[in-house]
Amino acid sequence: MAYKVLIVEDEKEKARGIAYLVEKYNPECTPVLLAHDGREGYKKAAKEQPDIILTDIRMPVMDGLEMIRALRGVDFPAEFIVLSGYAEFSYAKKAIELGVRDFITKPVDEEELSKTLSKVCKEITERRATEDSLSKLNDDMRNYALRDFLTGGMDSQYKVGEYLKQMGVLEEYGQYTCMVMEGDEALSDFRIEEGLISQNGMFFYGVKTGNAQMAVVAGSKSMDIEEKKNLVRQFIIKEELDRLHIRIGIGSSYEEYTQLPKAYEEACVALNYRILKGSGTAILFEELYDMENRTDLLTEKETEQLKDRIDRFDQDGFHIAVKGIFNRALSENNLSLPELQKLSLNIVLLGLHNIPTAQLQMNGYFGKNLFTLKSIEKFKTMEQLENWIMNMVSSMNEVMLKDSIPKKKDVIVEAKEYIRQNYNQNITLNDISKQFYINPSYFSQLFKKKSGMTYQKYLTNYRVDRAKKLLAETELRIYEVCKLVGYSDVNHFNQIFERTEGMKPSEYRQKYAQDK
Repeated sequence: MAYKVLIVEDEKEKARGIAYLVEKYNPECTPVLLAHDGREGYKKAAKEQPDIILTDIRMPVMDGLEMIRALRGVDFPAEFIVLSGYAEFSYAKKAIELGVRDFITKPVDEEELSKTLSKVCKEITERRATEDSLSKLNDDMRNYALRDFLTGGMDSQYKVGEYLKQMGVLEEYGQYTCMVMEGDEALSDFRIEEGLISQNGMFFYGVKTGNAQMAVVAGSKSMDIEEKKNLVRQFIIKEELDRLHIRIGIGSSYEEYTQLPKAYEEACVALNYRILKGSGTAILFEELYDMENRTDLLTEKETEQLKDRIDRFDQDGFHIAVKGIFNRALSENNLSLPELQKLSLNIVLLGLHNIPTAQLQMNGYFGKNLFTLKSIEKFKTMEQLENWIMNMVSSMNEVMLKDSIPKKKDVIVEAKEYIRQNYNQNITLNDISKQFYINPSYFSQLFKKKSGMTYQKYLTNYRVDRAKKLLAETELRIYEVCKLVGYSDVNHFNQIFERTEGMKPSEYRQKYAQDK
């Protein structure tokens, strides 16, 4: 590592002599910059940003202590070393008060100079490493809290609010939303960077939610549908969307950051429609709502009724509801065939909410028959339209239930084994549902029914059990145990452990040691 050094000495020959010694015995301290009074030293320091400043005390225009005081006044981060004659030690107290790192007596001894610089350089390296480590830890904690908050962890709401306040987001922006970006997992060059981006009056904070998926919290002064489309254009260019096969789902806009989990959920729903639009596209939740309600032929009550039948896999009930809708629509309206076709498409689209994209993509029937009005132009009668709807929804149910009904006992056994093998990773309900090609809602209900507890509770209990074993059988530090069992936030880990075991991890280790 190179360290930039500035020497401030009014006697130019002495300054050049000291610079020569620095370059000879401390080659890592280059380049060596020179200034010949305190004012010049202040200006050069502000411009060149040296890591270490060696300065004489008595100089014309502005002395060394005045220069140090001025630089400290603007929080200048350099380390200061004072070049001092024996008669000048009366200045030592003032220099110490200004945070001077060390003193070198004049005339300068080359060995003393070299040792002092080496020691200061080592301390700068150690400090920077500590700062980098703390910065990385803070980023990890912030990203964990944001992930937890977006996916329903209300315990993290306060932390996220504090982070947004620290970054000045809550004061600067009045509208918030969340978008979910997803790429092709098979793409080797797909990369997502976590962190903060602020540009063109907008705020973005991205956090990974999967191997090739990212949730991006966005803030702006205002955010209507058109402005959200611009938001996407600013965040990632169209060529990259196409090249990396990235799809983006965007939730509604809200005035309170506390509504971000809802925006995240809406973005995930919008992303489920990516097969409608193809790769390289952004899908807004508001536009989906308009698409699903293109006419007033489908009432809100009927929509909810259909969704309920689909969620419960009630094929007969769904068929009866569809017939009732067509009978009512025909009796109340003078409908054209195109309008009936649009109504049919709207009904079929309701079945998409619960189907993982991977299952849809693996089913060739859907690729040939779904998602375009052209695919239903061939139907000329009501009976044909009804049959088409029933066939499509029946195929959806088959995909949803494939391998899960006849083997649903094995699915939970396999899911538990998957948890045991991956408990130290960030595995969400959506991740494990995709692993077994099961709708998350259906998987959650099935897991609780077969296990007597929720998926999250089972995962937490297993992680705590592993933590207990590590605490009892190893000398690993608490934060090391925390990371090994899948948590990045030590405080969060401590809270979960105490809530589960009735004591802190440190107390458990102490108790175990006493009981041995």
